Amino acid sequence: SGNERFWSSTLKKDLVLFKDGNINRRGIRKSIANIKNRYRLAGYQFTTVEVLEEKITLQGRITRKLTFAINEGPCAKTITLRFTGFSAFTEQALQGVMQTGRSSLFRDTVFVPEILEQDLVNLRALYLKEGYLDVKISHMLDWSADNTSVTVAVTIEEGVRTLVSDIRFEGLSVIGDHDAEQALRLKKGDPFQEALLTQDEIALSQKIA
Repeated sequence: SGNERFWSSTLKKDLVLFKDGNINRRGIRKSIANIKNRYRLAGYQFTTVEVLEEKITLQGRITRKLTFAINEGPCAKTITLRFTGFSAFTEQALQGVMQTGRSSLFRDTVFVPEILEQDLVNLRALYLKEGYLDVKISHMLDWSADNTSVTVAVTIEEGVRTLVSDIRFEGLSVIGDHDAEQALRLKKGDPFQEALLTQDEIALSQKIA
């Protein structure tokens, strides 16, 4: 009861009672968690679910009737992104790696925490790619009074940018320094990336082999 966003037939797919049973009410708790997760991914962050139990006699058998009472709550469809502490990139570049607040043909513009968490990972990867090894990124959520809109405030501490100042080789004999350097993706003057250094070690080993 109370469900408008999803059909009852859809929500019944989240029930595990008939598959996993309900020992110590674990089936009910897991079913509630599944329903709330479905709503959360659709932008409903404040959905509550309660189970009303009633014993009835059905065809001579005592049967438990369960009603999942759903209070869907508001859907956050208005999202505002704010960035502070950035200078290495434009605000448009930062927004470009984020899906939060962006609509598509297959998804409405709704706030989903899991998407925001991935966005923050993408932001960090953007900075690491440009040599900001100690970048720190945090965020805060500011909800409207009716919880239909949210402002995502992202704070960035960029730190120092690290560049490759020089590349030297020791112990080479089978190939020259020039050929060795050509095998590397990290070049002098490039932003330093730990991941590329590991890849270059493998590439150089293959070149020598």
